[in-house]
Amino acid sequence: VVRMEAAVAVMGEAVIEYTLGGRVPGPRGNDRPGYAPHGHYPCAEPDRWMAIAGGSDGEWAGLCRALDAPDLAADGRFARCDGRWEDRRVLDRRLSEHTRQVEDAYAPQGSRHDVFSLIYFGSSNRSQWYSKR
Repeated sequence: VVRMEAAVAVMGEAVIEYTLGGRVPGPRGNDRPGYAPHGHYPCAEPDRWMAIAGGSDGEWAGLCRALDAPDLAADGRFARCDGRWEDRRVLDRRLSEHTRQVEDAYAPQGSRHDVFSLIYFGSSNRSQWYSKR
């Protein structure tokens, strides 16, 4: 029973999709419908990644500021959440170009941060918001 309760807790969207639409959802990987960006992005150091999950336009604006990415902020395809979702593969590639400039990314284990409040630490100066190569 405990295993079933744990599984059902993460199946809500799939159950609703099948019940209301008759569609059996397939694997989604890191995609979460309606949320973009939503995934793991490479940092400058080998084998270093940062997880980014954001849905709101405010979170997107905050992420663009934190990564010093005015080109992403100015791209009309990504101005609204639905546009980021529709062009998420292009967004993932473009966002990766910026995250590869971050030397290291860290958020305390077990904590939840939205993209606006992600904590980035550069390897040379732990007090920086983020550190670019």
